[in-house]
Amino acid sequence: MASQAIRVVASNQTELITTKKTVRRTVFFSYETPVVVTYVYDCGVSVTYVTNKKHSSTTSRHINKYLETSPYKGAESVSQGEIYRISDVISRDEASDD
Repeated sequence: MASQAIRVVASNQTELITTKKTVRRTVFFSYETPVVVTYVYDCGVSVTYVTNKKHSSTTSRHINKYLETSPYKGAESVSQGEIYRISDVISRDEASDD
């Protein structure tokens, strides 16, 4: 069974948490942009991906603080496109394509 929840982390910072079968995926947003994705498997293994795109200094602070406080260490740097792909969130450009 799948479930999802939204959690406000701080001003302009949000998590979307989805659970499907034995995998929990957390997508961290700075403003409206997904920038960190973490997968946690029920066996205790976790994988975290962080965007390597240079966003604003505020978004960079959001990312750094989020990663510092995360219990899951060792984020892998990936492209913003990969963050969109693995988070299942469409980009603003994709949303405006009709």
